[in-house]
Amino acid sequence: VRTAITGSGFCQDTKPYTVYTVTRFDRPFTTSGTWNGDTVTEGSKESVSVGRNGAFVRFDTTKDRTVEATTALSYVDARGAALNLRSEGGRSFDAVRSQAHRTWEDRLDDVRAQGGGDTLRRTFYSSLYRSFLAPNIGSDADGRYTGWDQRVHRAQGFTYYQNWSLWDTYRTQSQLLSLLAPREARDMAISVIKIDEDSGWLPKWGYGTVETNIMTGDPVTPFLTNAYQQGLLKGYEE
Repeated sequence: VRTAITGSGFCQDTKPYTVYTVTRFDRPFTTSGTWNGDTVTEGSKESVSVGRNGAFVRFDTTKDRTVEATTALSYVDARGAALNLRSEGGRSFDAVRSQAHRTWEDRLDDVRAQGGGDTLRRTFYSSLYRSFLAPNIGSDADGRYTGWDQRVHRAQGFTYYQNWSLWDTYRTQSQLLSLLAPREARDMAISVIKIDEDSGWLPKWGYGTVETNIMTGDPVTPFLTNAYQQGLLKGYEE
């Protein structure tokens, strides 16, 4: 099942951007169709609308109640979503869950908290976990990404990141990531430089492939200053 979803309007009106998805199921479905508003059309393979619309599939779950679905997305095109699915799909739900658990355990194990009770330590590690949730990878498995100029570029030698709530994060999160995840922090800093090279505009509050221009001030300057001081921008000083 393939979709292309175009949206806009974060905190006022923003330029629209499109997210492409491809979903693969672990077994064939028996029927499918689309819906548009309150109208359901069984057997239809395509639905296009500016309002509420989508697709559905139906499975025979008489003997097996479990259906696994794997979805990949791309901010570039449908081909990118399909490539991401081939690159990272093919694993069962349990395998993905186990791998995610091990990955997060390894990440959070880099910091050992002492003192306080169980509640305080749980709060600390919950907050530490959340500090790694954004920015997010915006490039496909082949390195392609959609820049703020709405053109397709290719990240070479780094992973492109997007979704920049810099007015929230420049004080503490960027410094924390540079210490605990220097490789990812370097890629994030280079991504900010590439946003400027692609569009002529450094981010303030980047959302997907567009700038929302939300909040006051210039938070990207201390972000880049910290990255430079941490040695994350070697080769990008000019």
